[in-house]
Amino acid sequence: MNQYADLLEDCRGSMPKGEFARLLGISHRMLTAVYAGERRLGLRVVRRLLSQFPERREAILGVFFALE
Repeated sequence: MNQYADLLEDCRGSMPKGEFARLLGISHRMLTAVYAGERRLGLRVVRRLLSQFPERREAILGVFFALE
């Protein structure tokens, strides 16, 4: 898996992928493409991740903005 997929898996936990995609405001297909390394997530989704998972702020920003 890629670094985006690893972070998303950590955030998703046991939530079904379809439900997680809806939480992020993207399609299941888009989420699948991110897991496959075919697509990257945009700023809107990063904001949703930060909103839904504030305890993972540092990891989210590190992955999406290469701050690690």
